[in-house]
Amino acid sequence: MNVFTVSTFLLICIQFSLTYHLFSDCSHFATKRGLFQEQFLGIWYIQETSKSSKDNCLKYKFNNSSGTVYLNISNNSTLNESFEFKEYSEDMYLQLPITYTLKGAAMYAILDTDYDNYLLLWKCKNFYVYAKSMYLVLTRIRVPDKLTLDQTHRALTSGKIKKKLILYKIKQDKCFN
Repeated sequence: MNVFTVSTFLLICIQFSLTYHLFSDCSHFATKRGLFQEQFLGIWYIQETSKSSKDNCLKYKFNNSSGTVYLNISNNSTLNESFEFKEYSEDMYLQLPITYTLKGAAMYAILDTDYDNYLLLWKCKNFYVYAKSMYLVLTRIRVPDKLTLDQTHRALTSGKIKKKLILYKIKQDKCFN
């Protein structure tokens, strides 16, 4: 075996171990309780995700029109979709469209939010002997300061996330609207 093959194999194993957790399940994460819908409305910018993405300038906008909540997902060029947003509960689970390579929806849990600065979303799927997790870090400000990002990272590591986590940055600079 050459060095390139071995190093590629090791990188794949490391990425798999950080995304798919062997002999684990999705039940050990506590979610934030009590959704305050009016405080949740508005614009949220996706800053980081545990899944690699080529998308930039991703933005979620929740608005209330005549008692119905709508979600608009957009980026600078290729994505501008609106969805009627009905699925939320007091247990802080949201049915959100997937904005990455797969089309469809996934149930996300809100791990933590202060409504004014950050929102941490998590989804997990059990597959027999392993669990696959995905995280989204959203902020109210397009380009947040270091203090806000540090606050989100502290919330991620405050006993809720036990595995080592690699977060990929979603570029929000040089975005319009």
